[in-house]
Amino acid sequence: MQPTAPGEKHAETRPCLAGTLLTRRAFVAALAASAAGLALAGRLGRSDEARAAPLADDVLTPAGRGAGQLSPLITPNAAFYIVTKNAGGDPAIDARGWRLIVDGQVNSPVQLDYSILQQLPAYQVVKTLECISNLAAQCELAAFGCDLISTASWTGARLSDVFDLAGGLKGDVVSIAVVGADEFSSALPLDAALDPETLLVYQMNGAPLPAAHGFPARVLVPGRYGMKNAKWVVQISPTSQQFVDWYGQRNWSRDAIVNTMSRIDVPSAGVQIPAGPQTIAGIAYAGARGISNVEFSADGGASWQAASPIEQQPGRDSWVRWQGSFNLAPGQTAQLVVRATDGSGVLQTDQFSLPQPNGGTGWHSITVRGG
Repeated sequence: MQPTAPGEKHAETRPCLAGTLLTRRAFVAALAASAAGLALAGRLGRSDEARAAPLADDVLTPAGRGAGQLSPLITPNAAFYIVTKNAGGDPAIDARGWRLIVDGQVNSPVQLDYSILQQLPAYQVVKTLECISNLAAQCELAAFGCDLISTASWTGARLSDVFDLAGGLKGDVVSIAVVGADEFSSALPLDAALDPETLLVYQMNGAPLPAAHGFPARVLVPGRYGMKNAKWVVQISPTSQQFVDWYGQRNWSRDAIVNTMSRIDVPSAGVQIPAGPQTIAGIAYAGARGISNVEFSADGGASWQAASPIEQQPGRDSWVRWQGSFNLAPGQTAQLVVRATDGSGVLQTDQFSLPQPNGGTGWHSITVRGG
């Protein structure tokens, strides 16, 4: 058993793209006319002094992707986006001393260590994570743009199996409080916690979970923004009352269900390219609802063409890569737009909104010119 993955912490905490670090507070201050008020309800076990502490700035590092390059189906660990509230440094946990407390509304509170976690039945899912701060459109408004989204193959134990180790849940459970070693907390509704693809994961793309992504264990829950997928988990407590988590206390979305998004990766925005037949390609994501259709326009939305999936969707809660083609005349300026329809048949909204408090929306659009 390896307590840490050699070199992972240092590799993962570097910016994936130079000069692209931005705090969530700076982002909100730059783009919003007023700041949201803070509801300083306490998290489990914190003192009044801790509850009254000022909101820490979040560090947001976009996924590593070159301009004009289609995202790979699976994002390498070193290129996966990172968001942390711990500007002073994330927890550094030795797996040999790590313990997970499962208490609250369970029949037999228990602690488990890293080896016991790995002895539970292992499940593997391919899942996309998207930060709620990710822009869906007007990517130029922030340094991280529309790149706070990545996809990996994850391995771990079902959260329901972890509850079984604690004798199962009591009948009055309505919410699950998940607490990290950094005192971050996440609230999950009961149905989400019991979803068979809600996992306590310890591997990412076949390697031990990198330090920046929550080593030794983090929660993954389908269909929710990254803020619900707590890292460095040390306590899971089912509750008989609704639990208000770290971001909920700060007036962000309580349920954090992802909005449908789509993005143009190819070609790059603003470039001049040779006239003639052109390829357009990108990603689309709608959480656990899936994607049923992607369309693109080369004339600013006056007409639409169906895009084709590049490969089969690799997981229930993963992005889809898509592609199409259009013609570009010499000297022509084309406004390219993309939109997606989720698996329930609902078209992505064209209404632009900033991420706070419920996630960004809008159709991604870029302009290119024929040479």
